[in-house]
Amino acid sequence: MSHAAIESLPIILVVNLEKSTERRREMERQFAQLGVSEKVEFFPAVNGYALDKDAMPHYNGRKRLFFFGRHLNQGEIGCLLSHRAIYEKMQRESIPHAIVLEDDAILAPDFAPVMHALMQHAARWDMVRFLSRPKVYRRTRPIGPLYGNYALGRTFGTPGGSYGYILSLKAARRLLHFTEMNCLPVDILFGHQWRTGLNVLNLLPSPVSYDDQNESTIEAGRFDKRHGLTGTKKLAFWLGRGSWRLYEFFGKYAVWLISWPYDRRLGSALRRGALAK
Repeated sequence: MSHAAIESLPIILVVNLEKSTERRREMERQFAQLGVSEKVEFFPAVNGYALDKDAMPHYNGRKRLFFFGRHLNQGEIGCLLSHRAIYEKMQRESIPHAIVLEDDAILAPDFAPVMHALMQHAARWDMVRFLSRPKVYRRTRPIGPLYGNYALGRTFGTPGGSYGYILSLKAARRLLHFTEMNCLPVDILFGHQWRTGLNVLNLLPSPVSYDDQNESTIEAGRFDKRHGLTGTKKLAFWLGRGSWRLYEFFGKYAVWLISWPYDRRLGSALRRGALAK
């Protein structure tokens, strides 16, 4: 890419724990190889395990227990607070767009030109997530071609994964509002478009994957469904869990159906190559 094209890219904010020096070095190596180091800022992650679990900010533990039967783990809360701090930075500094990466991200060789192509069409999305799991691909509605073999799509449901995405200032402000007092992992909140009102797309394939060989700093126990509740608390949980499942079911299908005409128009424009910048 030309220097002018690289200059046109938004800032790249990398969430990195201070102690994770090897991950930082690996990310720096990737950025240097891609020629985008000048656009990168490493952002200090919040270590959730160093927080008082009974006084964590922006976390609604009572609501979490009612609907899910167990708390978010402290790694998940640290992840939530880290991404929230990025949205605060975007609002404070009026940053129009940002690429957000976690420090275990693996970038495709054509990462930079794909980001450039996304920015040519920034008026048509609020957030584009980079989700590399095959299961996500199978549940994604293809919309239209973007660049090379990449296409825009819309994923059904609330897939996990916060290791890479690009978002607008509008999205940052909305996510700030919805994380003011929240009981969800930040990546699940991304999928709650019926609540946030954001237009969230993804790319097929993803230009960002993650290093699943390294131990995750947030996922220990994340998918453990045991709750250990008894008596009235257990009954309240089962009532809450059932109502939450219905809520998400109708929300996910509402987004999927309501967005179909928009996606069809966007796909036609992309295929014609006539999408307004």
